[in-house]
Amino acid sequence: YRNSFKQNKEPITNSTNFIDSTADLQYDNDYVLWPVLKGKKPFSFLAAYTLRKDAKDYISVPLQVPPGGEVMGSAYTYSANDASIADLDDDGAYEIILKWHASNAKNPPQTGFTGNTIIDAYKMDGRLMWRIDLGKNIRSGAAYTQFLIYDLNGDGAAEMICKTADGTIDGKGKIIGDSTKDWRTYGDPNQNIHGKVLNGPEYITVFEGRTGRELATANYIPDRYPLNGWGGIGGNGGNDSTGSRPDHFTTGIAYLDGKLPSAVFVRGWYGRSVVAAWDWRGDTREEKLTL
Repeated sequence: YRNSFKQNKEPITNSTNFIDSTADLQYDNDYVLWPVLKGKKPFSFLAAYTLRKDAKDYISVPLQVPPGGEVMGSAYTYSANDASIADLDDDGAYEIILKWHASNAKNPPQTGFTGNTIIDAYKMDGRLMWRIDLGKNIRSGAAYTQFLIYDLNGDGAAEMICKTADGTIDGKGKIIGDSTKDWRTYGDPNQNIHGKVLNGPEYITVFEGRTGRELATANYIPDRYPLNGWGGIGGNGGNDSTGSRPDHFTTGIAYLDGKLPSAVFVRGWYGRSVVAAWDWRGDTREEKLTL
């Protein structure tokens, strides 16, 4: 119903949407959605909405841009990058999960130091729910951080899972691993490993959607070694020992047991690829990632 007048001639049974092409958008339009149960309209409606005459065809979400910084004498800033949506707090509405891209981000073959990778969660009105800083031991770039947002344990609220490292800071300020460790490669800037992270532990962490707090952390599987063990017939058919091929990652969600989703992480693109599937079934009795 628009402005108390029914708009569809027949009950809508073959879709989940209805296009109102005759509304006069110079005025406010009040819509009410009534269900039809066994051919009859019940006492109460399902939903009501007013389309304002000044309405826009997009939602503007204000962002809190992280402050830039400086690394090895080079200044950097942040811009909005990859994003996903999910219901993080089981309130029936989507939230936005956004990765911030440092202006000095690198692809794995490129040398140099980068700013930290930062991931935010926002309400649709721009309220910041949490901020996770992956730390200096995760390079900023398109290939490094693939994050998944999904309700992995079936409790109605989504979790986030991604690769982490020493010095990652969760949404509550807790540090993962050893924050004193700097695993970046220093030396001759002309070397093809300068600024890359070729040593140190690698982790995978699941974070609570509501707060961004760390729920569980495990060793990332597989590790990067041997560095020259990721070549093959893919890409240009070559290989390298400079941390390029083992630092390419992809991810996805799969229902491997037909009941609850698993987080699938892939390492290696251009030859050898290794796939690992992780389950998060955490509750008050058991909170751990299982391979």
